[in-house]
Amino acid sequence: MPAPREEDLSRGILKAIDMDSYRVERQAVQRVQLTDQDAEIDPVPTDGGGHRFEPELDRLSNIIQNFNDLFSNITWEDTDRIRRLISTEIPDG
Repeated sequence: MPAPREEDLSRGILKAIDMDSYRVERQAVQRVQLTDQDAEIDPVPTDGGGHRFEPELDRLSNIIQNFNDLFSNITWEDTDRIRRLISTEIPDG
């Protein structure tokens, strides 16, 4: 795939997402108990902010090659092994 030629790599992504089909859903309710005592909040640091980070980009062909190098020996039909790989072995590695 050729690399995008536009400066804004997110252009068109928001148009492709149907945000009307998403909704807020409550998943949990929790009570937070704070101690009743005088406290002091540290000031917000003023140095080092205000600059834009450049995203780390790589060509899709390199990403696919890395994936194949790491996972080409997996028997994808063995669902129990795939679950174990995804849930424990890959995150631990």
